[in-house]
Amino acid sequence: MTTGSAIADLIAAQGACDPVLKDATNPHFRSKYASLSSCVDACKEAFHKHNFALLQSNGHDEYGQFVQTTLLHTSGERWCSVVYLVLSKQDMQGLGSAITYARRYGLLGMVGLAPEDDDGNASVAPPKPAPKPAAQAPQKPAQTHSAPPLMDLDKWQVWVVDQKRALDYCSEKYQLKKWGSDTKQMREELQEFDRELMANLKDHFNMKHDELNSGVRK
Repeated sequence: MTTGSAIADLIAAQGACDPVLKDATNPHFRSKYASLSSCVDACKEAFHKHNFALLQSNGHDEYGQFVQTTLLHTSGERWCSVVYLVLSKQDMQGLGSAITYARRYGLLGMVGLAPEDDDGNASVAPPKPAPKPAAQAPQKPAQTHSAPPLMDLDKWQVWVVDQKRALDYCSEKYQLKKWGSDTKQMREELQEFDRELMANLKDHFNMKHDELNSGVRK
């Protein structure tokens, strides 16, 4: 099989995937979300039918611990993505939750699926909305952002490291273009938060862009 057949199978597999069902409830946000098993069930059969194996493994490097998702075709072609772990608690429960989260979003990102209205609870209204001030004029609704509500310097640094690794795994120009589209809003917010950190990420992007244009692989 050739690269062309692998891409054709990829398109067919994506078209054959089932909807990602929101089968679990987040008690904190009182919202439904898709569990890892729901994400796997939505795509595994379709990708197996079209000559793909889906693999997920844990690893670590100088940047930290990560989950790698690999889409392997019978032709030998493969696509990989890495999601670094950010632990909410420094214990086994925190590690397990971080791994599950990374597997879930690594898989969805790799196969191009998303639960309907899934933006990380950003669109979920609070249980009891605060009353409007009596004397204020009507205001425009606040814009929904994909970034977490509290992004301090440490979290931005982790995010930048994650994006550098994602750029390193881009082997084709279309992957670089997709990365730019997927991260546009986050990069705009980072530019406002820390221009020096954003410049560092931009330099890494430019280096990868030049590498792909020249046809040189590291």
